Amino acid sequence: MRRETPFNLIHLRNMAQVTEAGAVVYPMIPTYYNVPRTVEDMFEEFTARLMGFIGLGQTDYYEWAGETPAHRDRSH
Repeated sequence: MRRETPFNLIHLRNMAQVTEAGAVVYPMIPTYYNVPRTVEDMFEEFTARLMGFIGLGQTDYYEWAGETPAHRDRSH
């Protein structure tokens, strides 16, 4: 996982090279469509997306499908 931005040309070339070798580059970039209120909300959302990506689905998190998201209740 890459976490620092902006990516420079060396980063991009390295990411292209590992992708060509079969790896997946999954940047730790926060989402804002889920309207996070805290850093913990952003961490939980990213963790849920990463777990879903590797096949460990998290059913209680919103997954963006390319449309305007419905407001999610974050009162828990």
